[in-house]
Amino acid sequence: MNADMAATQGGQVAGTAGVGENVFLTGATGFLGSEIMKRILEEHPRSKLALLVRSQNFVASKLLNRAWILLIISGSLALATESLHARWIVFTFTALASSSFIYVSLFSAEKWLQKVMTNRFLIYSGTISYGLYLLHKISFGAVQALHLDRHPSLPFPFIFAASYALAALSWNLLEKPSLSLNRFFVPRPIQVAAFDGHPQLEAPKQDQSNH
Repeated sequence: MNADMAATQGGQVAGTAGVGENVFLTGATGFLGSEIMKRILEEHPRSKLALLVRSQNFVASKLLNRAWILLIISGSLALATESLHARWIVFTFTALASSSFIYVSLFSAEKWLQKVMTNRFLIYSGTISYGLYLLHKISFGAVQALHLDRHPSLPFPFIFAASYALAALSWNLLEKPSLSLNRFFVPRPIQVAAFDGHPQLEAPKQDQSNH
């Protein structure tokens, strides 16, 4: 994927664990990335910060054929190496297949693919996917506690239904209400001004109309 590198120049960083003199940051345009960038600029104003952002000249269709080829090859290799129990390389091929599948799903204009990916069940599954990830182990534990694993046909449908139900409850009773609180945490824009050749963080100007 084409990308532009935007960097701010500076000096040395010290003190904070995990932060070095040179910091490479992805996702800086998102909520979490912008907050991390803000903290770095506030606490280490003389650091060298490099940001990975999408090029304005990026054309997704140019890489679609390569993404399809990579998906087919890496997906086949992932299945083959898993069958051979070569776990040391399975995850690499799985990551390549997953990233290429995401690219194809986002940018392909194939009607059949878009119809599949916009299926309401898949969309809702994506919405509650964090709950599925966190809570599916409860279903596995229930299968073992109830000895359902003695019956080959029972564990999968039970685990699927129970995990989905738990994730849906988590989304509606916990996650969705919690996300509604994000209106109280609106990110503020960051302004960087040059000073003696080094960028300095400028705090957003306060509204003086109420004073």
